[in-house]
Amino acid sequence: MIRRAVAIAAFVLVAAAAPAAAQLPSIFPPGSYIVDTWYPKIFWTSREGFTAGGYYTIVLPLRYEDYPNPSPYRMALVLDGQASASGSRWIQFDAFAPSFVRDWRFRLTFRAARANRQNYFGIGNTTTYDPANVTNQQPFFYEIQHLRTYLRGEVQ
Repeated sequence: MIRRAVAIAAFVLVAAAAPAAAQLPSIFPPGSYIVDTWYPKIFWTSREGFTAGGYYTIVLPLRYEDYPNPSPYRMALVLDGQASASGSRWIQFDAFAPSFVRDWRFRLTFRAARANRQNYFGIGNTTTYDPANVTNQQPFFYEIQHLRTYLRGEVQ
């Protein structure tokens, strides 16, 4: 039921969308030192079906005295996520600070993902595919669900 609702909602969003600018309006006022970008993601794949999500980033550009540095910005925060009609979903948060503190670089990444419809044909090379195992009651008999959550930090 939830999968069907997600698919219908994604279809309605795509059908009702009017042509617009590539970037949605900024949350920060014009002339602000902070730059942000956000946009929706709606797409379809043969494995996952309809998928909807969003991407949002906040960037602190280099200051005048930082321009000799090789980094492209002082700091960036990124939130990215999506959910599909098949039940797959993921969310990721990244914090990059290549020039926030002089002579130091920091990065923090958190990701939680659930991938449905991953192929699985048993353990070992001698496992054989039996089409009789795929029935109306078990249409995904040879597919698994892959869960992964991680937190990673870097200091240089």
